[in-house]
Amino acid sequence: MEIIKWVDTYSVGVEEIDNQHKRLVKILNELYSAMSVGKGRDILERILGELTDYAVQHFYIEEKKMMVNGYPEYKDHKKKHGDFVDRIQDFKNQYTKGNSKITIELVNFLKDWLVNHITTVDKQLGDFLLEKGA
Repeated sequence: MEIIKWVDTYSVGVEEIDNQHKRLVKILNELYSAMSVGKGRDILERILGELTDYAVQHFYIEEKKMMVNGYPEYKDHKKKHGDFVDRIQDFKNQYTKGNSKITIELVNFLKDWLVNHITTVDKQLGDFLLEKGA
């Protein structure tokens, strides 16, 4: 079961970045699917680990592309990445303290991030990188 389906609207036009965003869609859908059959808590720890790994890898690549190409919105974009990492860490902390009822909140956060961050902030970055030929 999917809560979000990848559509071309989410594409930023940079294949490497799009493929990483598709990975986030897959992670979100896996959590949602498990949650919808009462198994969300069973995979929550693993999903939180995957999200941490995703953030490290994906944000490193995006930020490197921004720096190399002189992206003027680098600082603001990097801050948004930091906010994402902080939020995932907050979810991990809640889970560690025994709150395994955070799955719906996590699903909503990830869905919002995908729809709002990717279609605005990352889309602007993609347009910039395409103009630069990156």
